[in-house]
Amino acid sequence: MKYNTENLADIMQIAPFHRWLGLKIIQQNNDHLELEMPWRDELVSNPVIGAVHGGILASLIDLTGLYAIIAAGVLPRRPWI
Repeated sequence: MKYNTENLADIMQIAPFHRWLGLKIIQQNNDHLELEMPWRDELVSNPVIGAVHGGILASLIDLTGLYAIIAAGVLPRRPWI
């Protein structure tokens, strides 16, 4: 099952961390997903240069990939640890 923008936006609201990031879908089609994250002062790890914390950037990259896979209709399996 492929997910449209509305369904995917609902899924993105499930996890508290994802809600905290404030991710929004800017564009979605069959081979493209573009997310936006609002700027927040809490994202800065180095106020001298205004650098965003690497963990936040890594999360944005990771979640964009995850939601692109979900949008394509491939639901991730529960990891076995």
